[in-house]
Amino acid sequence: ASADARQAWHDAATQALAALGAAAARGPAAGLAPASAPRELHLALRARQLAPMQRPLLLRAWLQAAEQSGLTGHAGSADALHLACLVLDVPVPDVLTTSARARSS
Repeated sequence: ASADARQAWHDAATQALAALGAAAARGPAAGLAPASAPRELHLALRARQLAPMQRPLLLRAWLQAAEQSGLTGHAGSADALHLACLVLDVPVPDVLTTSARARSS
């Protein structure tokens, strides 16, 4: 996806999480400094430390952000969100399974 689309997704996800009552991100996660590749991977793995009841809210925010930023139809978006479901150990929403079936047809 383009840099503008990625930034739009990030902004929409941040707003959705704030609307759900999540604390604002601080430090490199807030975009104050570019993350190095190892640091970026470490930050991504921190999502696994969320409480089980918070994980569906995170996925919901990410799905809403994909819709708002226009990335729903992007080839990698559904795959990335599906992998996020696996990592977060949450059920895969129907919208992701139907988009995967549509791509394979």
